[in-house]
Amino acid sequence: MSKVHAQKLGAYWLTSVGSLAMQYSFSVIFVDLLVAFDSTRAATAAVGSLSAGLMDGFGVISGRAIARRGEVVCGSLGALLSGLGLIASSQCKTLWQLYVTYGIVLGVGQSLGLYSGVIACNKWFPENTALASGFANSGAGVGPFAIPFLWAALKRETNGWRGALAALGAMVFAVLFAGALGLAPPPPSSEKRAPVSPIAVSAVPGVRRLMRTTFIFGFGFWIPAVHIVRYGLDRDLSRRRAESLLLYLGAGALTMRVPVGALADRCGRSRVYSAVCLTYAVALAVTPVWERSYEGLAVFSVLCGSCIGSLLSLSATLVVDVREVKDPDALARASGLICAFLGVGGTLGPVIAGAFYDAYETYLPGFYFGAGALALAAISVHVEAKPPDEATTTNSVVV
Repeated sequence: MSKVHAQKLGAYWLTSVGSLAMQYSFSVIFVDLLVAFDSTRAATAAVGSLSAGLMDGFGVISGRAIARRGEVVCGSLGALLSGLGLIASSQCKTLWQLYVTYGIVLGVGQSLGLYSGVIACNKWFPENTALASGFANSGAGVGPFAIPFLWAALKRETNGWRGALAALGAMVFAVLFAGALGLAPPPPSSEKRAPVSPIAVSAVPGVRRLMRTTFIFGFGFWIPAVHIVRYGLDRDLSRRRAESLLLYLGAGALTMRVPVGALADRCGRSRVYSAVCLTYAVALAVTPVWERSYEGLAVFSVLCGSCIGSLLSLSATLVVDVREVKDPDALARASGLICAFLGVGGTLGPVIAGAFYDAYETYLPGFYFGAGALALAAISVHVEAKPPDEATTTNSVVV
């Protein structure tokens, strides 16, 4: 690997820390927000799921902005919005204000920051995309490891969750901005191409298949990341042990991205994506087995983290296998479309799980719902996977 490629991976890793690591850590903040605003779990979970969902769901606009303005400019803007969103959230008095500051402002900023790194990585590593994405996205694992301790320390030093959130905003800005500065893309091809419209990209059968698959997948994948700490408290764990479940989730996310990425590049990204989806579905379906003991919940958290981390990395690289999408502009727009559909499902999944809890006073129906969505996504990624026929290719080619 050249020095330039290593530097690009490092920059992408920083954007992963500043975005995905922050999103992974909402489960800790969620507990304090439940107490502070005294609302239902569905309504409170919507704060974090809206932010995570917009991080992905805004991807279609982020992809278009990055194609026009470049990774460095958009990544820097994302850093600014992320920092401001968290600082403004620290002053909110009602949940609807948090929906705006934490959900929308932070979510849009995180989208610009993260996908500037994703698109730059796809351009720099066209051959080993899944492996490179897995390595760079390992930065997401920093959040579950660091945030429980950092959050507790910041609350002590700043007299509560409000000061801690403001301090976190300054840190997120610094990390994302540092990453954005290193995201310059490779030199453009000398061949001039006409601009590609999102409509043309969405007409490609392979892109439509991935849009549908990630939409379904979104309903299940983010549920444990939002609810795991509160779930542990419901199982009569101490606050310290419940928060340690997030550490186990982070350990899984941190350790499995790179080996799964390497396996995907060797055995086929769609095939490995499907296998991991099914593994995750089984893990959620047998939740009653895990919840019998703290040790079982720890294993459950590691499995969830491993699958979340691996699938997020793979979701960003599946588009590379669509042979009609090779132009950098088309690649950026296709990545944005796919992530936008992931964001819609990701926004609703944790809210639905919270609504199931509010109705039945147990998370089990929500976990079963997530398992069904993941199993369906594992099948969906292979449906209509055949290359388009000649007529379709002529009408929708975007290379």
